[in-house]
Parts: sequence; structure tokens; C-alpha cells
Amino acid sequence: MRLFTGIVIPFSVAQQLAALQPQPMPGLRLVKSEQMHLTLHFIGEGDVELYRRALEGLSVPGFTMTIDTLGRFSNPRGTILWAGIREEPGLMQLHQVMETALVSVGYQPEQRAYHPHLTLARCDRRVSRKVVESFVKQPMMPMEVKVEEVVLFSSMLSDKGPRYEREGAVRLG
Repeated sequence: MRLFTGIVIPFSVAQQLAALQPQPMPGLRLVKSEQMHLTLHFIGEGDVELYRRALEGLSVPGFTMTIDTLGRFSNPRGTILWAGIREEPGLMQLHQVMETALVSVGYQPEQRAYHPHLTLARCDRRVSRKVVESFVKQPMMPMEVKVEEVVLFSSMLSDKGPRYEREGAVRLG
């Protein structure tokens, strides 16, 4: 079981994001709308209760985040297609405060800079550059999401993809 913290994307926004995903094809794995979330911190394997307690004392105001760009991350294994989120002060403060709380119980933070995004699809090398370029170049209307809670998730991998379970939540505000 792997753990991460994240923000759930409302179903209505997730449906709009799903409409931006490329059409299904070999080599392309789409993220289901009911699984769309913003990962704040990937913890990895760990004690659920320990991390749940670490997050209990968080005191961060709620905020609104804006999803407003489309992009990709590429590596030798393939490409991740994503919707980008503005690095607004409320989001970045939440990320930092959570990191401090998690580090206090042994979490090892990422060394690379945080780039808030929602993964929409994973492409292996069979997916053509044209499909990736068409995704990135399509127009996108900004979408706002009111953030009122942060969730501690567990993730179980299977041949049908990941399954996420809520292990705890912290209300913001």
C-alpha cells in the first residue's frame, strides 16, 4: 500500500477535464474522471495512522485553485498528459505546511520543485507525437475549484489500474 496526500476534483470539473482527454487507443491509459485528483505529496509506503496524526493539526485556510493549462512531461518510457494548476499563494502555502507536518514523522520530500498538475493520461511510445501535440494545443477554458479539504489516500495497484481509498481528511479554513 502506497500513501499520498491530495485534493479531490469535483465530479463536474473532472467531467470537463475528461472531455479534453485524447480518444482511447493502444498505448494510451486515460485517468478515469472519478480518480482525478491533485497530488500534494507522494509519501510511498508508510504507516497510515502515523501520517494521519501528522496531518491532524494542520491549520490552513481554504482557497480557490485554477486549472488553466494543458501540458506534458516526457521521459524515455513515454509521456504524461496533464492539466496545469496555477501556483497560487493558497495552494503553495498548503503544500509547504503539509510538507513540514509530514517531515516531522519521517517523510522524505521530493528534491524537484512542485509543479501542480492533474494527470489526465499516460502514453507509451506507441502513441504518436501528433496525438500528444493535438492534446497540448487544444483550447481550454479556466476552471476553478474551491479547496476545503485535503485527503490522505492509500493506493493499491492492480492490472485494472490504481484503486484509491480515503484514509483520512483534514478540513481547511
